[in-house]
Amino acid sequence: MKSFPSFFGPYQLIAFLGSGATSKVYRANRPPDTTEIALKILAPSVTTADEWLRRFQREASVMRRLQHRNIVHFLDFGESDGMWYLAMELVNGSSLRSLVGQRLHQPALAKLGAQLASGLEAAHQLGLVHRDLKPENVLLTRDGIAKILDWGLARMFGQLPARASDTENDVTSVGMVVGPPRYMSPEQTLGEILTPASDIFSLGLCLFELAARRHPFSATSTIEVMAEIRDQAAPALDRWRPDLPPTFHQLIARMLDKNPPKRPSATEVYSTLRALSA
Repeated sequence: MKSFPSFFGPYQLIAFLGSGATSKVYRANRPPDTTEIALKILAPSVTTADEWLRRFQREASVMRRLQHRNIVHFLDFGESDGMWYLAMELVNGSSLRSLVGQRLHQPALAKLGAQLASGLEAAHQLGLVHRDLKPENVLLTRDGIAKILDWGLARMFGQLPARASDTENDVTSVGMVVGPPRYMSPEQTLGEILTPASDIFSLGLCLFELAARRHPFSATSTIEVMAEIRDQAAPALDRWRPDLPPTFHQLIARMLDKNPPKRPSATEVYSTLRALSA
Protein backbone atom coordinates (compact mmCIF):
# COMPACT_ATOMS: atom_id res chain seq x y z
CA MET A 1 0.00 0.00 0.00
CA LYS A 2 1.27 3.46 -0.90
CA SER A 3 2.49 5.31 2.20
CA PHE A 4 3.58 8.61 0.61
CA PRO A 5 1.67 11.71 -0.53
CA SER A 6 -0.08 11.58 -3.88
CA PHE A 7 1.52 14.84 -5.03
CA PHE A 8 4.74 16.74 -4.53
CA GLY A 9 4.46 20.23 -5.98
CA PRO A 10 3.27 19.81 -9.59
CA TYR A 11 4.26 16.13 -9.68
CA GLN A 12 2.06 13.12 -9.05
CA LEU A 13 3.97 10.42 -7.16
CA ILE A 14 3.24 6.95 -8.55
CA ALA A 15 5.71 4.60 -6.89
CA PHE A 16 8.68 4.69 -4.53
CA LEU A 17 11.89 3.66 -6.31
CA GLY A 18 14.58 3.92 -3.64
CA SER A 19 16.44 6.14 -1.20
CA GLY A 20 19.92 7.25 -0.26
CA ALA A 21 21.49 9.00 2.70
CA THR A 22 19.77 12.30 1.95
CA SER A 23 17.15 11.77 -0.75
CA LYS A 24 14.30 9.63 -1.99
CA VAL A 25 13.44 8.79 -5.59
CA TYR A 26 9.93 8.27 -6.95
CA ARG A 27 8.35 7.27 -10.21
CA ALA A 28 6.20 10.28 -11.06
CA ASN A 29 4.52 12.32 -13.76
CA ARG A 30 3.40 15.91 -14.18
CA PRO A 31 -0.34 16.04 -15.00
CA PRO A 32 -1.84 16.42 -17.48
CA ASP A 33 1.27 14.87 -19.06
CA THR A 34 1.29 11.15 -18.28
CA THR A 35 4.94 10.60 -19.26
CA GLU A 36 6.67 8.94 -16.31
CA ILE A 37 9.88 10.42 -14.93
CA ALA A 38 12.20 9.87 -11.96
CA LEU A 39 11.77 12.49 -9.23
CA LYS A 40 14.59 12.80 -6.71
CA ILE A 41 13.59 14.70 -3.55
CA LEU A 42 16.14 15.94 -1.05
CA ALA A 43 15.34 15.18 2.60
CA PRO A 44 13.81 18.12 4.52
CA SER A 45 16.63 17.85 7.09
CA VAL A 46 19.09 19.13 4.48
CA THR A 47 19.45 22.89 4.83
CA THR A 48 20.85 25.61 2.61
CA ALA A 49 24.13 25.38 4.53
CA ASP A 50 24.62 21.68 3.86
CA GLU A 51 27.23 20.23 1.53
CA TRP A 52 24.53 17.78 0.40
CA LEU A 53 22.38 20.62 -0.94
CA ARG A 54 25.37 22.07 -2.79
CA ARG A 55 25.99 18.64 -4.35
CA PHE A 56 22.31 18.38 -5.29
CA GLN A 57 22.36 21.79 -6.94
CA ARG A 58 25.63 20.93 -8.69
CA GLU A 59 24.14 17.70 -10.01
CA ALA A 60 21.19 19.61 -11.50
CA SER A 61 23.46 22.28 -12.99
CA VAL A 62 25.73 19.70 -14.62
CA MET A 63 22.90 17.54 -15.94
CA ARG A 64 21.19 20.59 -17.45
CA ARG A 65 24.31 21.11 -19.62
CA LEU A 66 24.79 17.45 -20.55
CA GLN A 67 22.24 16.33 -23.10
CA HIS A 68 23.66 13.05 -24.36
CA ARG A 69 22.30 9.61 -25.19
CA ASN A 70 24.53 7.97 -22.59
CA ILE A 71 23.78 10.39 -19.76
CA VAL A 72 20.51 10.42 -17.82
CA HIS A 73 18.55 13.41 -19.15
CA PHE A 74 17.76 16.44 -17.00
CA LEU A 75 14.13 17.57 -16.99
CA ASP A 76 13.47 19.97 -14.13
CA PHE A 77 14.89 21.32 -10.88
CA GLY A 78 13.32 23.43 -8.19
CA GLU A 79 11.89 23.83 -4.72
CA SER A 80 8.44 23.06 -3.35
CA ASP A 81 7.38 23.83 0.22
CA GLY A 82 11.01 24.19 1.26
CA MET A 83 12.11 20.87 -0.27
CA TRP A 84 14.38 20.62 -3.32
CA TYR A 85 13.74 18.22 -6.19
CA LEU A 86 15.38 17.05 -9.39
CA ALA A 87 13.28 15.56 -12.19
CA MET A 88 15.10 13.38 -14.68
CA GLU A 89 14.61 10.72 -17.30
CA LEU A 90 13.18 7.47 -15.92
CA VAL A 91 15.41 4.54 -16.87
CA ASN A 92 13.55 1.24 -16.76
CA GLY A 93 16.33 -1.26 -16.23
CA SER A 94 19.11 -2.06 -13.79
CA SER A 95 22.54 -0.77 -12.82
CA LEU A 96 25.78 -1.90 -14.40
CA ARG A 97 26.50 -3.70 -11.13
CA SER A 98 23.95 -6.35 -12.15
CA LEU A 99 26.31 -7.50 -14.93
CA VAL A 100 29.36 -7.95 -12.69
CA GLY A 101 29.92 -11.67 -12.30
CA GLN A 102 28.42 -12.60 -15.66
CA ARG A 103 30.66 -13.74 -18.49
CA LEU A 104 30.41 -10.99 -21.09
CA HIS A 105 31.83 -11.58 -24.55
CA GLN A 106 33.85 -9.10 -26.56
CA PRO A 107 31.03 -7.36 -28.48
CA ALA A 108 28.97 -6.76 -25.32
CA LEU A 109 31.97 -5.54 -23.32
CA ALA A 110 33.14 -3.26 -26.09
CA LYS A 111 29.65 -1.87 -26.71
CA LEU A 112 29.16 -1.01 -23.02
CA GLY A 113 32.60 0.56 -22.79
CA ALA A 114 32.11 2.58 -25.96
CA GLN A 115 28.84 3.99 -24.66
CA LEU A 116 30.36 5.02 -21.35
CA ALA A 117 33.37 6.55 -23.11
CA SER A 118 31.00 8.50 -25.35
CA GLY A 119 29.15 9.92 -22.33
CA LEU A 120 32.42 10.86 -20.64
CA GLU A 121 33.67 12.41 -23.86
CA ALA A 122 30.66 14.76 -23.86
CA ALA A 123 31.39 15.78 -20.27
CA HIS A 124 35.11 16.24 -20.86
CA GLN A 125 34.43 18.43 -23.89
CA LEU A 126 32.54 20.75 -21.53
CA GLY A 127 35.48 20.75 -19.12
CA LEU A 128 33.80 18.44 -16.58
CA VAL A 129 35.16 15.46 -14.66
CA HIS A 130 32.56 13.06 -13.21
CA ARG A 131 34.82 11.96 -10.29
CA ASP A 132 32.55 9.12 -9.14
CA LEU A 133 32.19 6.69 -12.03
CA LYS A 134 31.42 3.17 -10.78
CA PRO A 135 28.97 0.38 -11.73
CA GLU A 136 26.29 1.70 -9.35
CA ASN A 137 26.31 5.05 -11.16
CA VAL A 138 25.51 3.56 -14.57
CA LEU A 139 21.99 2.51 -15.51
CA LEU A 140 21.17 0.12 -18.35
CA THR A 141 17.92 0.35 -20.25
CA ARG A 142 16.14 -2.80 -21.36
CA ASP A 143 17.51 -2.11 -24.84
CA GLY A 144 21.09 -2.17 -23.54
CA ILE A 145 21.72 1.59 -23.58
CA ALA A 146 24.12 2.67 -20.82
CA LYS A 147 23.40 5.96 -19.06
CA ILE A 148 25.70 7.68 -16.57
CA LEU A 149 24.05 9.32 -13.58
CA ASP A 150 24.91 10.91 -10.23
CA TRP A 151 26.81 14.04 -11.25
CA GLY A 152 26.76 15.58 -7.78
CA LEU A 153 30.55 15.33 -7.41
CA ALA A 154 31.39 16.59 -10.90
CA ARG A 155 33.87 19.48 -11.16
CA MET A 156 35.42 21.62 -13.84
CA PHE A 157 38.77 19.90 -14.29
CA GLY A 158 41.83 21.65 -12.96
CA GLN A 159 39.63 23.66 -10.61
CA LEU A 160 39.46 21.99 -7.22
CA PRO A 161 41.37 19.20 -5.47
CA ALA A 162 39.37 16.05 -4.77
CA ARG A 163 39.28 14.70 -1.26
CA ALA A 164 38.87 10.98 -0.67
CA SER A 165 35.81 11.78 1.41
CA ASP A 166 34.28 13.63 -1.55
CA THR A 167 34.25 10.61 -3.82
CA GLU A 168 32.08 8.26 -1.81
CA ASN A 169 28.32 8.51 -2.16
CA ASP A 170 27.78 6.13 0.77
CA VAL A 171 28.31 8.59 3.58
CA THR A 172 26.31 9.31 6.70
CA SER A 173 27.75 12.80 7.10
CA VAL A 174 30.06 15.01 5.10
CA GLY A 175 33.63 13.70 5.35
CA MET A 176 32.77 10.23 6.66
CA VAL A 177 33.62 7.39 4.27
CA VAL A 178 31.79 4.17 5.05
CA GLY A 179 32.74 2.07 2.04
CA PRO A 180 36.05 1.37 0.25
CA PRO A 181 36.60 3.85 -2.64
CA ARG A 182 37.31 1.09 -5.14
CA TYR A 183 36.96 3.18 -8.31
CA MET A 184 39.28 6.09 -7.51
CA SER A 185 42.22 7.00 -9.70
CA PRO A 186 45.71 7.09 -8.13
CA GLU A 187 45.73 10.89 -8.22
CA GLN A 188 42.32 10.93 -6.56
CA THR A 189 43.65 8.93 -3.60
CA LEU A 190 46.33 11.60 -3.18
CA GLY A 191 43.84 14.48 -3.20
CA GLU A 192 45.35 15.99 -6.32
CA ILE A 193 43.61 18.19 -8.88
CA LEU A 194 41.86 15.93 -11.35
CA THR A 195 41.74 15.86 -15.13
CA PRO A 196 39.63 13.74 -17.51
CA ALA A 197 42.29 11.04 -17.17
CA SER A 198 40.89 10.30 -13.71
CA ASP A 199 37.53 9.29 -15.21
CA ILE A 200 39.37 7.12 -17.74
CA PHE A 201 41.08 5.22 -14.91
CA SER A 202 37.72 4.67 -13.20
CA LEU A 203 36.21 3.45 -16.47
CA GLY A 204 39.18 1.10 -16.89
CA LEU A 205 38.48 -0.38 -13.45
CA CYS A 206 34.81 -0.90 -14.37
CA LEU A 207 35.66 -2.60 -17.67
CA PHE A 208 38.33 -4.80 -16.07
CA GLU A 209 35.81 -5.92 -13.45
CA LEU A 210 33.16 -6.64 -16.07
CA ALA A 211 35.60 -8.64 -18.18
CA ALA A 212 37.44 -10.55 -15.44
CA ARG A 213 34.44 -10.85 -13.11
CA ARG A 214 36.65 -9.51 -10.35
CA HIS A 215 38.12 -6.15 -9.36
CA PRO A 216 41.82 -5.80 -10.29
CA PHE A 217 42.69 -4.82 -6.72
CA SER A 218 41.76 -7.32 -4.02
CA ALA A 219 42.05 -5.27 -0.80
CA THR A 220 38.84 -4.65 1.10
CA SER A 221 39.61 -1.84 3.56
CA THR A 222 39.60 1.77 2.44
CA ILE A 223 43.25 2.39 3.33
CA GLU A 224 44.48 -0.83 1.71
CA VAL A 225 42.56 -0.45 -1.53
CA MET A 226 43.68 3.18 -1.88
CA ALA A 227 47.29 2.03 -1.37
CA GLU A 228 46.92 -0.68 -4.02
CA ILE A 229 45.40 1.72 -6.52
CA ARG A 230 48.15 4.24 -5.85
CA ASP A 231 51.18 1.94 -5.67
CA GLN A 232 50.50 -1.41 -7.36
CA ALA A 233 50.29 -2.07 -11.08
CA ALA A 234 47.00 -3.56 -12.18
CA PRO A 235 47.30 -7.25 -13.13
CA ALA A 236 47.15 -8.18 -16.80
CA LEU A 237 43.58 -8.83 -17.92
CA ASP A 238 44.63 -11.72 -20.17
CA ARG A 239 45.24 -13.79 -17.03
CA TRP A 240 41.44 -14.11 -16.74
CA ARG A 241 40.34 -13.36 -20.32
CA PRO A 242 42.84 -14.81 -22.81
CA ASP A 243 39.97 -14.99 -25.31
CA LEU A 244 39.84 -11.21 -25.67
CA PRO A 245 41.98 -9.65 -28.42
CA PRO A 246 45.32 -7.96 -27.64
CA THR A 247 43.82 -4.60 -28.61
CA PHE A 248 41.35 -4.87 -25.73
CA HIS A 249 44.04 -5.94 -23.24
CA GLN A 250 46.33 -3.13 -24.32
CA LEU A 251 43.58 -0.52 -24.05
CA ILE A 252 42.65 -1.55 -20.49
CA ALA A 253 46.32 -1.56 -19.47
CA ARG A 254 46.74 1.99 -20.80
CA MET A 255 43.55 3.15 -19.09
CA LEU A 256 44.93 1.81 -15.78
CA ASP A 257 48.35 3.42 -16.14
CA LYS A 258 49.38 5.18 -12.92
CA ASN A 259 50.58 8.19 -14.92
CA PRO A 260 47.54 10.26 -16.05
CA PRO A 261 49.14 11.68 -19.25
CA LYS A 262 49.79 8.15 -20.50
CA ARG A 263 46.11 7.19 -20.44
CA PRO A 264 44.04 7.44 -23.63
CA SER A 265 41.39 10.12 -24.01
CA ALA A 266 37.68 9.30 -23.89
CA THR A 267 37.60 9.86 -27.65
CA GLU A 268 40.32 7.26 -28.24
CA VAL A 269 38.67 4.78 -25.87
CA TYR A 270 35.37 5.26 -27.70
CA SER A 271 36.81 4.75 -31.18
CA THR A 272 38.82 1.68 -30.14
CA LEU A 273 35.93 -0.02 -28.38
CA ARG A 274 33.45 0.87 -31.10
CA ALA A 275 35.64 -0.97 -33.59
CA LEU A 276 35.86 -3.97 -31.23
CA SER A 277 32.10 -4.08 -30.75
CA ALA A 278 31.43 -4.85 -34.40
